Amino acid sequence: MKSKVILILPPDSSDFDTFKLPSWEIIRIPPVGLIAIGSYVHEKGYEVKIIDCRELIVANKTNDYIPIVLKTIDEFRPDVIGINMLTATFDEATNISRELKNKYPNLLIIAGGPHPSVEPELTFQQNQYIDAICIGAGEEVCLDILDGKKTSAIPGLMRRDHTDRYEQRKVEMDLDKYPFPNYSLANADYTTLTVNTLTGWCFRGLPAISSRSCPYSCKFCASDWSKPFRFHSPEYVIEMVKYLSTFNIDVIPFMDDTISIVKERLHKICRGFIKAKLFYPHTHLRWYAQMRADQMDPDTLKLMKEAGCFGVSFGAESGSDRMLKIINKRTTVELNTRVSKYIEEAGLYLAASFMLGIPGETEADMEETITFMKKLPTHAKGFGSFRPLPGSPFYDEFIANGTLKKEELDWSNLGNFSKPPEYLFCDVSREKFDEIFDKASVVATRDKWTALHEDTFLKYPEIKEIATRERIKICKPDNYQSSAHIDYPRISFNLIKSILIALLRTYLPLGIRRKIRAIRRRRASQ
Repeated sequence: MKSKVILILPPDSSDFDTFKLPSWEIIRIPPVGLIAIGSYVHEKGYEVKIIDCRELIVANKTNDYIPIVLKTIDEFRPDVIGINMLTATFDEATNISRELKNKYPNLLIIAGGPHPSVEPELTFQQNQYIDAICIGAGEEVCLDILDGKKTSAIPGLMRRDHTDRYEQRKVEMDLDKYPFPNYSLANADYTTLTVNTLTGWCFRGLPAISSRSCPYSCKFCASDWSKPFRFHSPEYVIEMVKYLSTFNIDVIPFMDDTISIVKERLHKICRGFIKAKLFYPHTHLRWYAQMRADQMDPDTLKLMKEAGCFGVSFGAESGSDRMLKIINKRTTVELNTRVSKYIEEAGLYLAASFMLGIPGETEADMEETITFMKKLPTHAKGFGSFRPLPGSPFYDEFIANGTLKKEELDWSNLGNFSKPPEYLFCDVSREKFDEIFDKASVVATRDKWTALHEDTFLKYPEIKEIATRERIKICKPDNYQSSAHIDYPRISFNLIKSILIALLRTYLPLGIRRKIRAIRRRRASQ
């Protein structure tokens, strides 16, 4: 009988109580890594089930999701369990593995993902319930396990009792050998209409990945563990889009770290989309991508627009050139400003991300960032506090010089951007940082709207009900930076609430705001 495997995505703290939200306010991002592994071994003939614990919480309207996981395991009777572990989900991954090992002591439990790949020995010390760690990409390792090879002799797999004999696995560069994502293996429908997307848009969508990793080394980024950079051929990407277009979706967000590393490849992909008439204006389907500012040029952006792309995002990060040098971003404020004009001229919408709390950052640097946030013509502003994630150059530097002691870190706080940061590395006091962070948060959110395409609005009647409760702009497709955005008129409790919250955050006395933040920190740490 062929072996069976269950792959589990744990939740993080922000996923709890999501069942209390309307369905359209729940962020639904498929576990693309687990789906890639599951699709590959399933194609090889093995039975696979993917448990997305975030969806268990929503579907069963309970935060007590682990008994449901155990019930699924009882019914499926797998030979192997794989748990995807992020820094933010370390605590929940430990809780899951503890319950699994207590109930199924002989079941092989393997952890994988960024966190254990970066800190395998420490992960074994802090989680006594896993048997092995997959370091790096998981497709070939999982196949070797299911094929019955000795786990102590599989490259890329570190056994708890054989850490000194670990053999690094050669990275598979031919990504085209892997099948398209098989979403039927997961316990969720990720095409649900949502207005709480990373792009700030309302749509039904399924993500795609055309490449893995990134050749750059920004000091705050933890992508080094996934190097080297590799990519699918343009032909593969075009065929994958044809497959995804068979689902009931309106948008394909490409989740590459940056889609434009090899510009010639991107151009071939765009020309292939145009030739095959896969996207708008030939269909209702559109796409979206993340790029680096130093990889954008007017001709590429215009070609992307012609190929059905409606928007791009890039990491602006800071309004201070000094900070951009410190984080090794290899961009400048002037470049980011110039590129935003290219995007506007191409008729695309722009989202940009920013951060505060960079090591060495001063109050003056932070004020420069806030000024730049106001100036940059973005539709959506992503904003957060700097975190030295395991695997990032900053993390390695702080561990080496004793600024951080990794054995004592609260992983859940360090990796979870939904929590107030416990650790600060900038050159301002906690009180001053909180004050400036509040100010920047208002700038990032005060003009925020959820947008949707006009044809999407007409396609789904239920959107009219959603639009009476959310801040909605209906957009013409010709130019997303133009005045073609139409505000959907309504007065609602949600609108009044959002206005009151913005006013309170802006005008509450500093002392009261500090007390509120202290309460939030205590709750977040519980």
